[in-house]
Amino acid sequence: MNKKPRILFMEFITSVGGVQKVLLNILPGLKEHFDIDFIDAYNNKLFRSLLEKTKVNRIECCIWPRIYAIGWAKFYKRIIAIFILSYFYFIYLLRVYFCLKDRKIDLIYTNSKKGLIFSYFLKYFLNIPILYHAHGFGSEKDITLLMVLCLKKVSFIICVSEYVKQILIRRGIDEKYIKVIYNGVNEIYNNRNQRPEVNYELKRPITKILLAGSLQWNKGIHVAIEAAHILKKKNFSFILYIAGEVAEGGEISYKKYLNNLVERWKLQKKVVFLGWVNNVHLYMEEANIVILPSINEESFGLAIAEAMYFGKPVIGSNIGGLKEVIKDKFNGFLIEPGDSMELAEKIMVLGNDNELRNYLGNNGRNLVRSKFNIKFQIEQIVYVVGSILQER
Repeated sequence: MNKKPRILFMEFITSVGGVQKVLLNILPGLKEHFDIDFIDAYNNKLFRSLLEKTKVNRIECCIWPRIYAIGWAKFYKRIIAIFILSYFYFIYLLRVYFCLKDRKIDLIYTNSKKGLIFSYFLKYFLNIPILYHAHGFGSEKDITLLMVLCLKKVSFIICVSEYVKQILIRRGIDEKYIKVIYNGVNEIYNNRNQRPEVNYELKRPITKILLAGSLQWNKGIHVAIEAAHILKKKNFSFILYIAGEVAEGGEISYKKYLNNLVERWKLQKKVVFLGWVNNVHLYMEEANIVILPSINEESFGLAIAEAMYFGKPVIGSNIGGLKEVIKDKFNGFLIEPGDSMELAEKIMVLGNDNELRNYLGNNGRNLVRSKFNIKFQIEQIVYVVGSILQER
């Protein structure tokens, strides 16, 4: 019996969002083809508990100090942070090497920018190929010169959308080393025995709107609340559920800003913050409309694809990878980023037209089955890994 190739997943996970959900979705399928070792440098408790369910081998090797956000976007902060932390990063690199030197690792697989950089240096210790799963960049400016250097040394790059691929090409990455593999929706959502502990059974007909995303500015949560304010003034019957929390190292001030908006416009009975929700798909089943009004480039929009799986009409911003998931007037609506008035108008159109909701929802469900299938995603990843290993 042939021994399975061994893959090392090298990650720096600060919170559980779309990228981490994709990772958790594909691991069980990849485990059927490969032996998997997993290192999370930050030892995130929530992610660790979810990772245990995949039954992959987790290696205990945490970095110290665990600093999540160091201001990479500002040049002077980068210089200071690198100068102070370089010693600790080098020590961690050596620790990882000694953890792995006696294990036969065939390939390093990483989903994060920091994981990519560490994998680049680890490659020279272990002499093994790297597969980078690129989940998104706001623009070319997000890809630093150091990242370009690392990207040009990996064996292959998987992009979650054509939008992400084009950014990499514009930064000088050779197209022949890039492949677009769309995220798949996990079919585990077929288990519908549970129901969320939220009161959806209201006395009068009401449109239930769900926004699933971390509480950060680029997700456009404030745009959704502004739309809620407009809907309230128009006497539209609705309730907006927001499933998400501030990521570790994120801006707490943004959450306070959102709460202030709700209080200022007296939307306490119209806007409900659910916090981080493990079983968000249960809320999707109960929603009438799912929205993602991002104001910055979105690489894919997993929550939108998941909503389509349940036959829900979707509304998203006309930017980035969202344009590849939402086909305007076919499975949902595309709106201009930051346009709360247009968002409110589209919500009212869908809320008042059950036939249109069913039409868009059915088209979305069919699109997920044909284009965003988890089995197809795993098959393509397995093929890419196999191709890299054959060329060694």
